[in-house]
Amino acid sequence: MIEYEFSESSIFTANKEYIESILIAFDPEQYKTEGYCSSYGYEVTICYEKLNLIYTFRFKKTQSTQGGGLFFHPIAIDSSQLELIVAGFDTKNKINFGKSRFGRLFMNSKIKSIVSAPFYYQTNLHFEKAAIKSQLNLFKEHFIDSLKLKTGKMKCKIYLVRSDLLQLRTTLETMAQIYATHRQ
Repeated sequence: MIEYEFSESSIFTANKEYIESILIAFDPEQYKTEGYCSSYGYEVTICYEKLNLIYTFRFKKTQSTQGGGLFFHPIAIDSSQLELIVAGFDTKNKINFGKSRFGRLFMNSKIKSIVSAPFYYQTNLHFEKAAIKSQLNLFKEHFIDSLKLKTGKMKCKIYLVRSDLLQLRTTLETMAQIYATHRQ
C-alpha cells in the first residue's frame, strides 16, 4: 500500500502521477506494493516472483538542498533512481556492466572490441558477439547505469525517470530470464 502525504504542491501532483503510472505497470492487486509519496519525493517497492526468480523493483526520488547562506538561496537537487534486485540465479553466474574507463582496463580483448567506450562488460557466461551487442543496445536504450550479477543476485540501477515502465519491466524480466537460463 502506498501512503500519501497530501499537499497542494505541483511537485506533489507530479510525484503522485508518476506513482500512479508505476501502479499501472505493476498492478497492486497482483504484486506486493508498499511505499510513500510526498512533495519531497517518493519511495515505492514492488516485489513478486516469476519463473523461479524473485523481483524487487525500488523506485526512489529524493530532494536535498545545497548551498545557501546570507546572500544566496539554497539550491534544491532532485535525485531519481530505479533499482532492480533479482534473486534466484545460479551463484556461479557473473556479469558486470557499467560506465568506467578504468573498468575497461580489465576487459577481455575480444569483448573490448565489441563494447564501445566508456562502457565495460565482464562475464563468465559465454555469449555470441551478436548477443553481447544486443545486450549493450538494451543497456543504452533503457539508460541502464550498472548491472551486476553475482552470488545469485542481479542488481540493476537506472538514474533516469522512466515513462515507459511496462516496456522497461518486460525488457528487464526477459534479460533476467536469459541470464538465469544461460550456462557458462
